[in-house]
Amino acid sequence: MKVIIFIFWFLELTLIFLKIELLREIFSFIKVDGFIYKTLSKYKDMLCMYKLIYINKAESGCVYTCPGCNSRLVVHRGIKNAQHFKHYRKAPCGGETYLHNVAKILFFNNYQLALINQQPFTITLSQDVHCINYIDIFSKACKSSEVVNFDLTSFFDCVKLEVKYNDFKPDVLLSSSAHKEVLFIEIAVTHHCEQNKINSGYRIIEFSIKNEDDLELLKQNTITPDDIYIKSYNINTLPKKTSICDSCTLEESILGVDTSGIIRKLKGTRKSIGKEFKNGDIVAHQVLNPQEDLAEVLVSILRIAIKRGVSVPNCHLCLHASISTKFPQVYCLKKKIEVPYSEADLCFQYNN
Repeated sequence: MKVIIFIFWFLELTLIFLKIELLREIFSFIKVDGFIYKTLSKYKDMLCMYKLIYINKAESGCVYTCPGCNSRLVVHRGIKNAQHFKHYRKAPCGGETYLHNVAKILFFNNYQLALINQQPFTITLSQDVHCINYIDIFSKACKSSEVVNFDLTSFFDCVKLEVKYNDFKPDVLLSSSAHKEVLFIEIAVTHHCEQNKINSGYRIIEFSIKNEDDLELLKQNTITPDDIYIKSYNINTLPKKTSICDSCTLEESILGVDTSGIIRKLKGTRKSIGKEFKNGDIVAHQVLNPQEDLAEVLVSILRIAIKRGVSVPNCHLCLHASISTKFPQVYCLKKKIEVPYSEADLCFQYNN
């Protein structure tokens, strides 16, 4: 009796052993496609109904699908090599498609979570700032820029994966239930955004993904187009108008004539120059441009001052004046010498 029990026990162990060996033999025939699995072994993310499954959360009994070729994958929990996914059978799978599909789903999932959890998904942009203070003096706004953050979820409350929009099919489409504006999200692995799509005028943000490290960009809730891996097209912010110049450091120069006929050159910030105009002494002026001829500018403002009733004898207005290389001096054709422009006050031959 003991012998019979031993024989059955031995046969059962042998059967179990054979099953184990058979399974090992079956899985030993699964070949690893070198390029794709070097990629998968590091990032270890798989697609399953728009879900990316990490290898450490994968279950051996479940069926997983490759995001690159849609083929069946199996979980490989190696002893020597890190655990990773493997194709169940050899499949024509490339790294480009894998990276592209994983990237767009990462963005889609991340944005969708931001909408569900009512969290901001911001884009950092540079916005032009137009200071309209002292615009009556300088004839144009002072332009600068500042960095501002816009919450995309407040503009686009809908996200869709690879749907056609008019003549285009963006990787991810952001749209709104309140207006018709849209934002295309594009993933560039080897092929960048087509020129006709850029020329369409639609707002586009393109992520350049070259390897798995770049995928980290898509896990963040902040987009910065100044990043070398991110490009934006047709995304323009409206200029912000302000009248606050307390922090302005931009210096400008003005040539003016006051009520006494004295020529004054002012230099400084708009705020400091603006103080000189408060008492109303400047009757004619012009903002100086480095490329302009100072003599022509001076003649122009002098004529304006005269029209406004200010007596401004100046050699630059004299009919006997000629061009001098030593501005503000003037070459006098009568005296045949260079003279200061203020000499017109005492000159008997002055004629304008």
